[in-house]
Amino acid sequence: MLNKTMDRDDLTCSPGKEIVDELNELVRRIYQRGFYMSSWYGTLPGSRDPELGQNNWQNRGDGYVPLPGAEDDRRLPWYLYWEIVWVCQHGPEIRGARVLDAGGASSLCSCYLASKGARVRSVELKRDLADNANALASAMRWNMEARLMDMRKMTFPAEHFDHAYSICVLEHLDLPSKHEVLGEIVRVLKPGGMLCLTFDYRNPAPFVHGVGTDTRRRNQLLTPADVERSFYHPAFEVVGNRKFHDNGKVYLIHPKTEDAYTFGSLFLRKRGDDE
Repeated sequence: MLNKTMDRDDLTCSPGKEIVDELNELVRRIYQRGFYMSSWYGTLPGSRDPELGQNNWQNRGDGYVPLPGAEDDRRLPWYLYWEIVWVCQHGPEIRGARVLDAGGASSLCSCYLASKGARVRSVELKRDLADNANALASAMRWNMEARLMDMRKMTFPAEHFDHAYSICVLEHLDLPSKHEVLGEIVRVLKPGGMLCLTFDYRNPAPFVHGVGTDTRRRNQLLTPADVERSFYHPAFEVVGNRKFHDNGKVYLIHPKTEDAYTFGSLFLRKRGDDE
């Protein structure tokens, strides 16, 4: 099953374990240079970093267990590792590819893609994340650039990218905005290009950008049917199992409602002109 909910066991066997080791080594290298990637909250140290507060463990639940040997579990819990491992393990070959990271400037995922030889272009609304990503790219000598841009109206030309990634971003948009962003990704992807994305699943109160917490049913991702309504697009074909698989495992706790939720993954390929 490619399109499914998160499973910690995916990180304990090959090739997932090898990618975990590479991520830990990458974090060490970045810190040794005096830089940071963004945390799993999408923040940098010194910028109202939620994970540095007293409630930094609140949505991990009482039973949370770090991965053995985790380099910085406080900022980068194993949930984030799973997202990167899963999309990179089952995604396309990215060495030398022109890759879009939708909403992930300074993220560990964009850094990992760049470290593996991808030409990464991130789209971001926060200047501090974009500036940090560009400084980090220069220090690490990566072909990675972040641009301040609205994902709904990207200025890249049509069919500019080989592939695209979005890591726990699109669930924070309301349903019409999700569809706008997907349409833009379709436009900038080459035919045959793959979109690899992850998202909160079963989160009962998603934060919707520009709106706040919006609990209207249309914005929630609680069932496989919600995933299909939110992310399936006629210009994309689903790679692997078409019906999203809920494995029943949940790992996170919503800090206000105390509902359990998890992450999900989805792999989509842009159809060719003759399809």
